[in-house]
Parts: sequence; C-alpha cells; structure tokens
Amino acid sequence: MTAVAAANGAAQLGDLPALTGGFSAAFVGAAGIAAAGALLAGLTLRSHQPQPAEPGSATAR
Repeated sequence: MTAVAAANGAAQLGDLPALTGGFSAAFVGAAGIAAAGALLAGLTLRSHQPQPAEPGSATAR
C-alpha cells in the first residue's frame, strides 16, 4: 500500500493535501482487497454439517 500512496502523492512533495490523497487512495485500495477476500472466503468456505445417523446403525448414539 505504500507504493500506491507514494505513486499518487509523490509528484507534490510540498503539497500536504496531495500527499493525504495518496494515502487515502492506498486505504481505498486496501479496503477493496479486504472486501474481495471476504467475498471469496464467504463463497468458498463452508461449514461441515454432519449427516444424521439412521436409527439402528453402528454409528448412532
């Protein structure tokens, strides 16, 4: 994210709003990556739900 911040604000080293804009762009990029990761995890991770055993089987308790 430092590279994104430096790339978006490096041309205006004395201009504080431009540097702040660079860091804002980095945080927006990080939020996008986090959202994509959350979406991917939500779509691919599944909870394991065991099937109920039939009465009379050896695994029934």
